[in-house]
Amino acid sequence: MNDANDKIKSHEFDVLGFVRKTIKEWKTISVFVVIFSIIGVVVALNTSKRYTTSVVLAPEMGGGVDGALSSVSSMFGINLSSSSGSDAISPELYPNVFASTIFLVDLFDVPVTLSETGEKKSYYNHLLYDVNIPFWSYPGIWLGKLMKTFFKKDEIPVSGASTSKYFHLTKEQDGACGIMKQNIFCVVDQRTNIITVSVTDMDPVIAATMADTVTLRLQNYITDYRTKKVRHDLEYIDELYEQAKAEYLVAQEEYVKSTDANAKVVRSIYRAKIDNLENDMQLKLSIFTDIAKQKQLAMQRVQERTPAFTVIQPATVSLQASSMPRSYMVIMFAMLGGCIGVLWTQYLRDVYRKYRIKK
Repeated sequence: MNDANDKIKSHEFDVLGFVRKTIKEWKTISVFVVIFSIIGVVVALNTSKRYTTSVVLAPEMGGGVDGALSSVSSMFGINLSSSSGSDAISPELYPNVFASTIFLVDLFDVPVTLSETGEKKSYYNHLLYDVNIPFWSYPGIWLGKLMKTFFKKDEIPVSGASTSKYFHLTKEQDGACGIMKQNIFCVVDQRTNIITVSVTDMDPVIAATMADTVTLRLQNYITDYRTKKVRHDLEYIDELYEQAKAEYLVAQEEYVKSTDANAKVVRSIYRAKIDNLENDMQLKLSIFTDIAKQKQLAMQRVQERTPAFTVIQPATVSLQASSMPRSYMVIMFAMLGGCIGVLWTQYLRDVYRKYRIKK
C-alpha cells in the first residue's frame, strides 16, 4: 500500500515548487527574454509589410440554350444548338484558372507604379527586383548558387519544339509564377458563388492595381471561353452573309441591265430571259434574307452567352498592412524566450550538467 502511494506521489507535479523555482530563476529567464526580444526586433525589421486588396464579384450564372438558333438551315451546315449545356468552367474552377501558367505569364507585362518612388516598371520586374530578401536567406541562396556551379549540367537545346511563351519558361519566369501563386488568391463561396479575388504585395498601390487587373483578366477569360463557340458561328454566318449579299447584288444588277436594255422588246425569248433573271434575283434575295435573319440570331446568341459580373467590392488601396504587426513579432519572440528560459531552468540545465559530468 505504501509502495503504491509512493508511486502516485512520484508522478504528481509540484506546482508550488515549479512556481518557486521559476521566481527564483527570474534573472536567468529574463536573459532569455531579452535575447529573444532582440532576435524578434531583428526579424521584424527584416520582414517587409504586406498589403492585401480584395475584390468581390457576383457572376451571372448562365442557363441552357433556348433553341432559338436551331432554326438555322441545314443547307449551310450550321448547327448552333451544339453550344447548349452548362459551362465546363464553373465558378468552382476559377482558382484553377488563376494557377494556370497561361494566366500567370500574361500578367508579366502589366505596368505597375511604386507608391514610394513613382517608378514605373512591369509586374515581372517588380517581383524579381523589388523583393526584400531577409539576411537569414542569403546563406541558403549562396549555397544554392555554389551547388549549381559545381554540379552544373549541360543544357541540351530543343529543336522543333513549340515556340509558345508558355511552353518553356526560364528559371526566373518560373520563380515569378511561383511568387504570383502565393500572392494571388481566388476563393469561391460554394453556396452563393460569390468570388473573392485577393492580391498581396509589399506595395499597397501595386496590390490594388493587380487586384483590379486580375479581376478584369478573369472576366475577359471567362467571357472569351463562354462566347468562343457562338462567336465562331457568328463569323461563319457573317461570311455567308457577305457572300449571299454579293451574289444578290450581282443578280440584281444583271436583272436591271437586262430590263433596261430590253424594255421595248416584245419578243418572247427576251421576256423569258428577263423572267429567269428575276427568278434568280428573287432566289438570291430569299437566301440573303434568311442568312440575315440567322446573323441576327447569332448576334443575339453572342449577347446571351456573354456573362455579366457585378462588382460588389471594387479594388481599393489598403491603408492597413495585412501581415503580422512587427510589435506582435517581438512579443511572440519574447514569449518564446520566456518559455525556453523556464524550460532551461526547470529541466534542460540539469540534463546539460549531467551530460557534462558524464563526459
